[in-house]
Amino acid sequence: MKALRAKLQAAGETLKHEMVVWAWISAYLFILFSAILLYGWEKAGSGGRAVTEVGLAAVQAVVLGKFVLFGKILGLGKMPREEPLVLRVLRRTLGVLIVVAVFLALEEMAMSVLRGGSLMDGIDALLARGVAELVITTVLMFLILLPLSVLLEFARHIPPAEIRRLLFGRRSDANPL
Repeated sequence: MKALRAKLQAAGETLKHEMVVWAWISAYLFILFSAILLYGWEKAGSGGRAVTEVGLAAVQAVVLGKFVLFGKILGLGKMPREEPLVLRVLRRTLGVLIVVAVFLALEEMAMSVLRGGSLMDGIDALLARGVAELVITTVLMFLILLPLSVLLEFARHIPPAEIRRLLFGRRSDANPL
């Protein structure tokens, strides 16, 4: 009975940890998605848009945060052979970027259907953005996901307390870097 209780307690701690990580990932993505929305609104000259788009950014952040967390839990960034950190980070970032691109395309099609159109109308709307906008959006998403991938990769090798100390602690004079 004690062994079962210990396993349940460990599972509860793991779940708590994963929920906190999911919340941080989602908050990070929401802030960056909102920044992209604000930039787009300013560029388009529309002083503000519906709160619905910010809400949509929040939903995207939570859903994509869960995809990132599932990838982390399943070890999708891990390879059996040793390789440089930069390659693991790039592979993780590109993998998540592909998932994000597919998710955004499905979202565009779903929004088209919800507006009374067809799936093809959604695809047409996506293609109507033009190659330049799609490339720019892809590069922005890559740049958004890159620091997240670096942090998740570091978290695999550095204890959480040490990461907190490195990020928020005072710098030691012993090491000038």
